[in-house]
Amino acid sequence: ATDANQRERLHIAALAHWAADDVRAAAAVWDRILASDPHDLLALKVHHYTTFWTGRANVLLSAVEGVLDAWDDSMPGFDHVLGMHSFGLNETGHCNIAERVGREAVARNDEDLWSVHAVAHSLEMQRDFVSGARLLDVERRAGRDRESESVRWGPRVIDLDLLLYAEQQVAEPGLEVPHPRLHERAFVLEPLCEIAASLRHPQLGDPMASDRKSVG
Repeated sequence: ATDANQRERLHIAALAHWAADDVRAAAAVWDRILASDPHDLLALKVHHYTTFWTGRANVLLSAVEGVLDAWDDSMPGFDHVLGMHSFGLNETGHCNIAERVGREAVARNDEDLWSVHAVAHSLEMQRDFVSGARLLDVERRAGRDRESESVRWGPRVIDLDLLLYAEQQVAEPGLEVPHPRLHERAFVLEPLCEIAASLRHPQLGDPMASDRKSVG
């Protein structure tokens, strides 16, 4: 590549380090590229992914934040930069900010799976994915009006229950996980046992299969 410019020669050098399994040396070269050209999205992306794979969360975040001021929402690729920023914030424990940044990235480009992943990750880390309020909001948007239901066990437009989430136990207003009557309901235990018969109830310690037998 004798006719390559300086930036292209640096990319070639980074790839050579990467091919030699020296990811840190490759990342150092991508850092050099970004220092002179913060709009080099390729350098930023591969730096981001490789530092993530090697578990260097602080380096991952600092690289994105080092170029942020050079970007604005008029530039193609800004959504990808926001998605990487959100991911880096998650990896360093700043989940509230990560959710906000990630949602902006997804609003700009909902086909960028890294941004979608970042939002899901931030919700998981904050445990908002087990939010009773969020489940009720989904029901409302689907047309359910709980206030107008006169019969407790009557027909519903939709009925969402969060029954179980691994071994987590949640006791919050409007939400209990595992569901307090999970072990009493055959119509829940039957399909659950088909996919995870060895699973144990997080509170009772009983195998789900034995709960299924006990309720007939």
